[in-house]
Amino acid sequence: MQSSRLIKVLEQLNGREKELFKQFVISPYFNQHQKTIELLNIIFDEIDKIHPNLEKEKVFKKLFPKEIYEEQKLQNTMSYLMRLYHRFLAIQNFEEQEIAEQLHTVHKALKTNNLEVFTNRSKLLEKNLQKYTKRDSAYYLLQHQYQDLLREYTVNHVSRTDQTTGQSTMDHLDHFYICEKLKYGALLIAHQMIANIEYRFDLLDEIMEYVKNNLATYAEHPTIIGYYMAIRIIKEENSEQAYQALKNLLQESATYIHQADLSELYNFASNYCVRRINIGDKIYEQELLNIYKQAVQNGSLLKDEKIDSWVYKNIVTLGCHLKDYEWTKDFIEDYKEKVSDKNKENVYKYSLAYYYLSTKNHKEAQSLLQEVEFTETQYHLGGNLLLIRTYYEQENYDSLFSLLESMRIYIMRSKRMNVNEKKGYKNFIRYAKKMVQLTIEAPYMPNVELEKKLLELNTKLRETENIYAQSWIISKCEAIQRNAKPQRQMR
Repeated sequence: MQSSRLIKVLEQLNGREKELFKQFVISPYFNQHQKTIELLNIIFDEIDKIHPNLEKEKVFKKLFPKEIYEEQKLQNTMSYLMRLYHRFLAIQNFEEQEIAEQLHTVHKALKTNNLEVFTNRSKLLEKNLQKYTKRDSAYYLLQHQYQDLLREYTVNHVSRTDQTTGQSTMDHLDHFYICEKLKYGALLIAHQMIANIEYRFDLLDEIMEYVKNNLATYAEHPTIIGYYMAIRIIKEENSEQAYQALKNLLQESATYIHQADLSELYNFASNYCVRRINIGDKIYEQELLNIYKQAVQNGSLLKDEKIDSWVYKNIVTLGCHLKDYEWTKDFIEDYKEKVSDKNKENVYKYSLAYYYLSTKNHKEAQSLLQEVEFTETQYHLGGNLLLIRTYYEQENYDSLFSLLESMRIYIMRSKRMNVNEKKGYKNFIRYAKKMVQLTIEAPYMPNVELEKKLLELNTKLRETENIYAQSWIISKCEAIQRNAKPQRQMR
């Protein structure tokens, strides 16, 4: 029983959720099965113990003390409790949507001809819909459903010929469909580009053309325009105009876009910047950081109050690369508790170490990296890359070579890494060794020989497509050349 689905879901509840679920189960409106209540009490008494004992026979004995053990009877009680848990989730979700609850009240009042309640609650619902600033698909659907109820009320209780709400009912339905179609069109086109999946996009081209021809009309519907621009960004070869339009929309209309949609639209904007950076448009590095800053400012960087660990790390890397150290340090500290990764403490230390390394505080960087304990391959090797950089800056070449060898063995034995990842790290190790060896030998090497070896290494580095930390090795080769020239001139 300890490994049953019921126990697993109940173990995940926090203290407040346990109390709420208990109140739900003991409520006679939702449950009149006494044994289900008793089972829940038994489970809650045990799961908080260091060594819980939920053997089926023992639980059955507590539930049915005078009966012979019957597994099916216990299973039935567990099933009742699981069904109550499912209903509890549905009720919780329903209660979190205040306007939807009001809509259901108005709907039920109309269906039961309780017109006094209908008219009274309709006024409250209308006020709340006016306060609903987010112009998202949920808003359009609520408006459509409410206007449809008003239409039904007017036809049946006021005048059969009065159809003043008919147009509004249809318009909001159109807005709902267009918003959802563009949203999922954008998401699935993006997914199709990175996964081996083909989707059908029936009517999407027609809707795109319709929105294009009615941009002025849809100016009051920023979510629709946002996803329209997102699709253009993905599909059009020259999509700079669409990107600028999306960026301006996010700056000017963020308060009218739901947080979840805002987060998705920022992803489309940032992915566009990444694409441009990858083809050599370095100006988009600052553009990307500005997008991240904007997302931080309006809170859209978070999903369910959490930030993806890779997004967190990438923002720190970009901020340090652009030498925006003050903002980056604040970001590291402000968001460290919001990292979604179970190893968030390690993610924080890794990011802070990168910051210290970038600001030439090598001692602090090394100290933090030695505390990091990553089980994930990418983080483990990423931490090694940073530690190698700190060893290099401290001229601790023995430790550096030792770590490179440890990395080589780790990569060779790893079963989690794919062929391309292994090749990228192997290339890094090979070229890093050559670069470090040249650093050590440069002061004692003739000018012509050093120039020749640096040229040869640089050429191979730039020709190699799959190599991690390529730009760092190249920058250090350039530094060797700069630092070596004065020494040779003095001789």
